[in-house]
Amino acid sequence: MKLENGRFAPGIQLLQIAMAHSHEMARAQDRINEINQRVISGSRL
Repeated sequence: MKLENGRFAPGIQLLQIAMAHSHEMARAQDRINEINQRVISGSRL
């Protein structure tokens, strides 16, 4: 999308993709943290 000043701005679809990616990465990080906690708990036994 081109702005009045001639510069380009990200379109709505790109922003939606970026937000979906951000949420997916957050879920992946939560899963990594959960697995790490299970590993740590298991190593204490």
